[in-house]
Amino acid sequence: MNRKWITVCLLGLLICIPLSQLVIGMVGMNRTIIIAGGPEQGLYRPLALSLQKALTRLGRKSEVRTTDGTLENLKLVAEGKADFALFQPGAYEGLKRFEPELLQGESRKIDAAGLEQVTFVANLYSQPLHIAVREGSGIESLMDFKGKRVNLGVKLSGDYPMARMLMETLEIGVGELHTNLTYTGLVEAFERGELDAAVITVGMQANVFRALAKSGKIRFLSIPNHEALAAMELHLTPFSVPRGVYQFEGNPVPRDTIQTVATGAHLITSSELEGGLVERVTEEVLSSTFQRENKLQELFEQGKSFANSKPFFPVHEGARWVYEPESRTLLDP
Repeated sequence: MNRKWITVCLLGLLICIPLSQLVIGMVGMNRTIIIAGGPEQGLYRPLALSLQKALTRLGRKSEVRTTDGTLENLKLVAEGKADFALFQPGAYEGLKRFEPELLQGESRKIDAAGLEQVTFVANLYSQPLHIAVREGSGIESLMDFKGKRVNLGVKLSGDYPMARMLMETLEIGVGELHTNLTYTGLVEAFERGELDAAVITVGMQANVFRALAKSGKIRFLSIPNHEALAAMELHLTPFSVPRGVYQFEGNPVPRDTIQTVATGAHLITSSELEGGLVERVTEEVLSSTFQRENKLQELFEQGKSFANSKPFFPVHEGARWVYEPESRTLLDP
């Protein structure tokens, strides 16, 4: 008799748990999914809009929210105010390391408990660190940066902590010669001869590189011992920017292949979001339709191995079901 009741109870659990998860999922179907998409003109924006189209195909309502970029995106997910967001690994930790006072305001501070709820979905593309120098600036290598006018990027952007990391490696303190211009601002400053160099960390499809190449006044430098730099920072990998990728007619830009480091562009979510939805979104990201639409060449060529590379947060269970199908149990929906 005891064995009979144990069997009945186990069967009940096997039926009720998936059923309860199904009910929870059906209730969530009526909720609008919020996607933190970055600035209007940023690279994250078209990806967010593409993700919105994917959610529509899945029968889910969604909304793309304009934000200031990676740090606000992280904060929104951590606070449960966004369901999906694009994020640059290492940006938040870099600001905490180099200028923690920038994160002290209530609008920027992220609670540690909230960060524990953030999970990884997929790596979408690489964001290489570029060092652009003006012809005639006297800069032939990174060792010539001392005493030069260098743009480090907007302080709350992903550029700034990467630039600060590079300056620390060069043992150069930040001072009055260092600026925090936008991409438009730095292109104009180069044109006027008011800037000697700029440190830029963004995907190769960014318009700023074509604008710099078109000016005919800019060279790009490699980073010596870039593999060693990548080994010292968890979120970085060695990276090569191909010769001529920004201008292949006439004088190629860059004129030689650049050896540098890169961080990723990660899709993140909350651990509270239902696994079934995250699983389907991960499958959409891995579809050739999404990859072609967003020109995600690395993801197209390497598939799951690239999508699941260097997760900066714990992998969400729904994404793990895609990367590791054997991780799904009988109790998972």
